[in-house]
Amino acid sequence: MELDLAIIMDNVPTITETSSEADKTLYEAWDRSNRLSLSLMKMSISDNVKPSIPKTDNEREFMRMIKEYSQSNITDKSVVGNLMTELTTKKFDWS
Repeated sequence: MELDLAIIMDNVPTITETSSEADKTLYEAWDRSNRLSLSLMKMSISDNVKPSIPKTDNEREFMRMIKEYSQSNITDKSVVGNLMTELTTKKFDWS
């Protein structure tokens, strides 16, 4: 099984009525690779991050969006917010 087919292929063959059997087989393999890759990546993402990521059916596009999201100010602000919440809600243990 070529799971990386969706990553390494730049152009997916467009399937038409006149497409050869090889093109159809290649497209089916790419489609399977694309769906499995997307599923694996989405499973590994934290549940609180998933709603903020736009929906896409293309694995390459999904990776690009994740890269942009991870380098944006949104993630920095959420980290700062989490740290501030943790800092302000900590209780000192006098023992």
